[in-house]
Amino acid sequence: MKKKLYLGRGNGVKELEAAWREVHGEAISDHQLSSYLKLPQGSLVPIGLNGSNQFVYWAAVGEAQAICKQALADFWPLVGDSMANWIVVERCE
Repeated sequence: MKKKLYLGRGNGVKELEAAWREVHGEAISDHQLSSYLKLPQGSLVPIGLNGSNQFVYWAAVGEAQAICKQALADFWPLVGDSMANWIVVERCE
């Protein structure tokens, strides 16, 4: 089963909200949102399992989405993973 990564531009609020709704079926609370947004940019944050039993993650990477995707493609094989095992969602409106 592929894992899903919501890769947020800027502070990644829209992607975090979408990831949270996909996993929990409801809007993220202001308190939880604030807590997540305090994490360092680039942190790969697990959100939970969605209805299809996919692991869902979120990361805010500022304006460095292309660099981040390349870094993940280079890093994941070092830990026995690959981009082929991930669905990357880059834009949530």
